[in-house]
Formats: sequence, structure tokens, C-alpha cells
Amino acid sequence: MHRIAVVGTIYREYCGVPLKPLTAGASGDGRISAAVSGGGRNIARTLRQLGEEVIFITAVGEDPDSFSIMEECEQAGLNTDYAVSVSGETMPKRLLITSTNGTMEQAVYDRHALRALNREFFLMHCMEVLSEVDAIVMDGDLPAEGLQFLADTFRVPLFCDPGSLENAGKIRPILSKLFAIKPDLNEAFALSAARERNTAAERILKMGTENLFLSQGANGMYAVNQDGQSTQVPCKPAFLENALGVGDAMSAAMVWGCLNGLSLSQTAEAAMRAASMTASSKANINPDLTAAKLR
Repeated sequence: MHRIAVVGTIYREYCGVPLKPLTAGASGDGRISAAVSGGGRNIARTLRQLGEEVIFITAVGEDPDSFSIMEECEQAGLNTDYAVSVSGETMPKRLLITSTNGTMEQAVYDRHALRALNREFFLMHCMEVLSEVDAIVMDGDLPAEGLQFLADTFRVPLFCDPGSLENAGKIRPILSKLFAIKPDLNEAFALSAARERNTAAERILKMGTENLFLSQGANGMYAVNQDGQSTQVPCKPAFLENALGVGDAMSAAMVWGCLNGLSLSQTAEAAMRAASMTASSKANINPDLTAAKLR
């Protein structure tokens, strides 16, 4: 078991899935659901299911929803002692509109509380614990100041999931400090200023990242590292129930594989198994996902 700090986001998520494709300015019938999500939370919960000790560092509000959601995290086995409740703020929220098959098309965020995850907060509250962990996982939705501070300060293996195309500008300056990153293809293009997969991978490695696990959607995963190793892993069979949380499951499997001595190809295989199991689940974290099923 490793002691891992996951520093990232948690949201009350509202998701609308239309029954028929929507056009601009139009409305339509569909399903609207509410859940708890966020890249940091999903990765933290999945790593805990995989048997790791997880310290989840995040920011929420002072409203009842914030307290109940953090209590849920604690009941799932996460250490939330270093999470902060920001005075005057409410629970961070995310509103998603997806395609008819559940793939995200648009999102609106209310994440004012997450601004608290900055340099001053880490200096005041987290220096000791972050110096003692085996790895730090960073969610790309963190403020740029917080990402840069973590990358500049700590020498344990640093992992990152960009989370969205818009976060590339915050992550590019810290690529040299990362042990591993898991972008999708568009995020890799934005990070590298390339328009072709192999060129993008080569540039990201040249900027100093040790291991790149590149998610290619239906084309599986391409992984490459500084030792010159590379692998292409196809998607695993899955009956698509939910596309949300799949990338987070892949990131958690990447961290787990790297820390538990799996090879590059074995780690990529584990990530694709995690993706398949999550896509086949109606929840954004598959409760049946275990370490034994990823080996």
C-alpha cells in the first residue's frame, strides 16, 4: 500500500442527457441527474478501491451540501483532514450537457471555492503531509498558482490529469516536473503545439515528462516513456452505460500501475481495463473495480 495525496476538485454535478440531438438555441426532452463528481474526487475514490491509502486535498464551501459530500468521502475511506471549507462559499458545482450517448458536449462550472487551493494554502496547511507521501496526483482544474507550487516544491513522483483542453496552458510550464501525465489527444496537441500523435508525444517527452499515457478514445491508449519504450493498447469490450468518469479511472489506474511496479505496457493495459469497467457502469466510479481485476 502506498500513501498518495490527490490534490484536486470535487463537484456537485448536474447532468442533462437529451433523448435526441440538440441544435443551438433549442430545447428537448431528456434525463437530468445529480451526482458527486470531479477529477480529483474520482481519482481519489478509485485509488482507494485499488487498495491505496489516499489523502484527498480539496476545497468546498460551508453549506450543508459541502458537509454531506465530504462526509461521503470519509465514509469511502479517504483522509479529508487537509481539505478546506472556504468561508462564505458553497459547494463547487458543474452543469453538463451531453450527447445522447452520454459524452460531454458542454459544461458550466461554479468553482469559486477551489481558488483557495493556492500557494499560501499549501504553505500554511499541507507542507508536512505532502513531504511524506509516496506520490502526488494533481487535477488540471487546480489554479495555475497551486499547480506550479506543487511542481516546484515536492520531489516525490508527480502525476497529472489535464482534465480539459482549457487547462493545457496551466500544465505546459510544469511538464518537466511530471513523472506521468494522461492527456487525451486534443489536450496533447495543445500541450505540444503539434497536430500529429507521435510528434506530440515526442515533444511532451522532450519537455521533460517521464511517462506519457495518451488516451485516444475509441483508438485506445498510446503510451511512451523516456527509456524509448512505447505501446499501443486497444479499447477493451464494453457496453457503454456512462462516458463520464472514464478518463479519471484511467488516470487512477496509471498511478496505481506506476507505483506498483507494472511495466509501461502493463500500466496501459490496466488503464484500459479500468476504462472499460467504468464505461460499463452507470456510476462514475465502478464499485466492482479492484486491483485484482486490473492485473
